[in-house]
Amino acid sequence: MRHANARDLALFVMDHWGGARLSELGGAIDCGPGDSLPEQNTLEHLLSCCYQASLMREEDRPVRFRLILRAPGCFDDRDGPPAGLHRLPFSEPQPFDEYELQRLSPAMDFYRSLIGVGYGDQGNLEI
Repeated sequence: MRHANARDLALFVMDHWGGARLSELGGAIDCGPGDSLPEQNTLEHLLSCCYQASLMREEDRPVRFRLILRAPGCFDDRDGPPAGLHRLPFSEPQPFDEYELQRLSPAMDFYRSLIGVGYGDQGNLEI
């Protein structure tokens, strides 16, 4: 379910971003500098889920998280700390929705962790 405010916010972001959209770059996977946007429907879904999750609580704490929309293949396993990211991939992709964000948030340090979101086999978002 998408909420009306996500559409307005997605349109605002698309109007003010300044970078190319992923569809203009020839595909859904872009490992460039990270300045491109997904399609409007995907951006709306992403913003809606994040907003809804931010209103929830988990273990009596507010749900706080950061995420990155990038294909898992954009992060090299060899580029670990201290200069790169330490990846902790799931054995199976997890669904991208507000409930999964709520479930994951207590396990993450807000300032040091990102939830990686990418495109699944059917083009849907997954963690």
